Amino acid sequence: MKPITKSVIEKLNEDYHNATRRILFIDFDGILLSFNELPELTTIDPFSLGIITKLTRDKRNRIVVISGRSKNFMDMQFKYIDITLVAENGFFIRKAGKDWVSTINSDLSRKDELKPVMMDYVKRCEGSYLEEKTGSLAWHYKNANDKKTMFLIHEFLKAFSNSFKDNKELEIIKGDKVLEVRIAGFNKGMAASVLLKNEDFDFIFAAGNDQTDEFIFKSLPVSAHTIRAGGETPSLAHYKVGDMTQLMQILEAMIKNATP
Repeated sequence: MKPITKSVIEKLNEDYHNATRRILFIDFDGILLSFNELPELTTIDPFSLGIITKLTRDKRNRIVVISGRSKNFMDMQFKYIDITLVAENGFFIRKAGKDWVSTINSDLSRKDELKPVMMDYVKRCEGSYLEEKTGSLAWHYKNANDKKTMFLIHEFLKAFSNSFKDNKELEIIKGDKVLEVRIAGFNKGMAASVLLKNEDFDFIFAAGNDQTDEFIFKSLPVSAHTIRAGGETPSLAHYKVGDMTQLMQILEAMIKNATP
């Protein structure tokens, strides 16, 4: 992963300009939405929404916004824009103009069995909360004490390993200040692969900011333009930018430099 340079941006603009069929995978939290102490109450930044709206006006573009959020939350964010949405990190996909569909059929009973165990840890971690989704349980701790939280997470992971060591139905994913236990068999990369199947795009772009987005970068062909925003964590993305603002500026420039 290399810092993005002026020459890289120029090449990105050129490839976008020359393409006849484009697909852009854009993460929601951290790319279109900045951190908020109450994430369930936040809405997409107007500037970011404006960029997405402009991208949809070009018929050569297929815009895919991918998130760990629920499908109802994503519907509310983009209710006036007809784009493809991926919710719950790939559990649900809603293609533009279509209804939501589940990507897998799984027994959810093991997830429900784990809920009271996770809830006990969450109660011991002041400032954190548990979000229940169809295919997962997400322990959010952005507002919690770092030192105590890390201790409790280590304790939970050890307990999970001991109690569910033979369980192949659940998996743990670490995101940006969130620990998610979910039904195995789906991720953002698998959702991207579903949307690319039997399609022929000559421009593929993806932007994300945490470990869940690594599945997207891994699933795309080497020719794809992939960017990770923020942090110094090793990534499969080709390039990195400082934050979501810089990423949005790159997208805005790309739109301006392309002909209708």
